[in-house]
Amino acid sequence: MSPTSDKVPHEEGIPNFSSPYSVDTIDQIPTPLLSALVSLGPLVQITATLVKVITWQTSHSLSVLAILAWIVTCIWTRTVLQCLPVLLLVKLASDWFRIRTRQARRLTLDRKKKSRLLRRVKSKKTQSSEEEDSPEQPQEEDEEVLKRKVLDDEISLDDTLQNIITIQAWVVEIQHSLKNVLIYLDGTQSECIVTVLSVLLYAWPVWAFFLWWLGVSVFVGFVGALLIAYPSPMFQVAIQSLKDNRMLYHAAVSLYAYSVALVVSCRLLRPVFKPNKGIIARLSDWVKQLIGRANNEKQKAFGQMAPVDAEIVEKPSSKSEMVFQFEVFENQRWWLGMGWTTNMMPSERTAWTDNQLMPILSKEKFDLPEPTEANPTMRVITSKSWSWADSEWWVDMTKELDGKIDRNGWAYGNNAWHLFTSSPGLGTYTRRRRWCRRARLIERHTSPLQRKTYASGEWIKE
Repeated sequence: MSPTSDKVPHEEGIPNFSSPYSVDTIDQIPTPLLSALVSLGPLVQITATLVKVITWQTSHSLSVLAILAWIVTCIWTRTVLQCLPVLLLVKLASDWFRIRTRQARRLTLDRKKKSRLLRRVKSKKTQSSEEEDSPEQPQEEDEEVLKRKVLDDEISLDDTLQNIITIQAWVVEIQHSLKNVLIYLDGTQSECIVTVLSVLLYAWPVWAFFLWWLGVSVFVGFVGALLIAYPSPMFQVAIQSLKDNRMLYHAAVSLYAYSVALVVSCRLLRPVFKPNKGIIARLSDWVKQLIGRANNEKQKAFGQMAPVDAEIVEKPSSKSEMVFQFEVFENQRWWLGMGWTTNMMPSERTAWTDNQLMPILSKEKFDLPEPTEANPTMRVITSKSWSWADSEWWVDMTKELDGKIDRNGWAYGNNAWHLFTSSPGLGTYTRRRRWCRRARLIERHTSPLQRKTYASGEWIKE
């Protein structure tokens, strides 16, 4: 956890555990968690480095090398596996060269120090000069000694936390992308089924053709290279250029419209085989309906791209969202002649507690924190707001199927709040149930509003 030099500037909101003033904060972290963070530091750093490489957050040459390495691994898998033991020799050779280089630098530094000392001794014998007796020389030697004591390979706790944030941001982005894809794979929605079938009508033959033409190894390497190259700036510029091309857009919309019309109109093939009309007439009617439906789909698609003259946008902005589940326990005791009440003994738990049996307010009196805003005068404004993800509190019925709670969520125990069962009986004087409600914490980092105007096919900042 020692601080190191030449680090990336520390992000705002992340605790600086390298500071000596963070002793109290570190002391509050559970020891197993702190030990896990320290021991997993190297593995987390390797993972974060890989994430930065495949997301093009480091040098672009490393990302290009990653693409080439992936392609080579997929095409020449057997050769790569046979050459894996060579990596051990490379590791040993690199360690040997590193040690030899450090020893050579240390010897060079020692020789320079000795030569300077000899020159100073000779100069003192011949003359006493103010420049040669200046106190800057010992300071320079002390600094060189201190630099040799720095542990470059040490991973601090700050580095580990920063790497975890990098990995977490990448995982959140992947989850968000998967959610956007899974929206179109909902088999309960007819629109999703039509959309997927329409896309597969073109994508499946292309997929099968390239798989047959390139082979499995080359095809996997090509697809993986596209996935790695997708976050690159040049790839994004190319995709945006294709999106802005009106000719390609019209062609894609037309193909999609005809595929949707074909999928939806498949049920119209049944009247073709009925003997009401001639086969030519029935096919002609079906084709007319197909073309009409395709034209309607094209009009819908083109109607969704109405140009906007001006709009107010927040840029740059970022939002992080987390969902927390709050749990409160309702406790009651049975008294003779009174039944189940919230009147408890003085030495036991209160009517409402958390999962650590600490007394809290009832669920009706529980309020979320008020929205907060930090740095309102800075260029980046950080705001936090809480909102309920559930409309009301609900009883946890998870253990009902296991026979541990009744239909109202109550678990009945003895006088000491032990031996809980799903039904009251002799010796059951206490009961409890768990209420849950989810809340959403949204943290936004926004900049002042910027106005953009759409003119001549370009967005212009005002």
